[in-house]
Amino acid sequence: MANAGKEFENQIRDSIKQRDIYYLRLEDPPQSFSQDSTLLRFSNKNPYDFIMFQFPFMFAIENKSKSIDSFSFSMNKKEKGKDIKPHQIVGLYNAYMQNVFSGFLFNFREREETYFVHIHDFLEFVKNTNKKSINIKDIRGIDSIVIPQRKKKVKYDYDIFTLIEFCKEKFDYYKNIQNQCFIPIVEK
Repeated sequence: MANAGKEFENQIRDSIKQRDIYYLRLEDPPQSFSQDSTLLRFSNKNPYDFIMFQFPFMFAIENKSKSIDSFSFSMNKKEKGKDIKPHQIVGLYNAYMQNVFSGFLFNFREREETYFVHIHDFLEFVKNTNKKSINIKDIRGIDSIVIPQRKKKVKYDYDIFTLIEFCKEKFDYYKNIQNQCFIPIVEK
């Protein structure tokens, strides 16, 4: 059986595909499956989990799911073990700078709540805090959107059109503030 994070990803995928929206899951590198990474000459790090397209908008999304109410992050490439990694932040930022809607889907399993946070808003949060994590209260306090979810029997169905509509309404806003977005990744 898949772990809870993978199960969330699968449910998001199924919610997208059943609505005839293009979906492309980026394949995980071998080290993410606990294979012996010493046998690898190099390894890719995915910039995000998947790409979604509904004309005329493209989306780059990183899924995050936890039973607790916060996600740790690091802006330091040398710091390990964080929920949100610098290469994911950079990947979403780079996509955003090419006019792709980019951000995180934060799933709080115990609360049965899921939020979308645009990468620009996440970076603004990082810029204005000394914290090393983002919690549900922080997410509710920034320009996030709740993604409605309906529990079938065991699995959830997510209203992806809510995300798409939110992004369509905000396209001009995010386009106009692109030049204000910066990425504070530290090489230590």
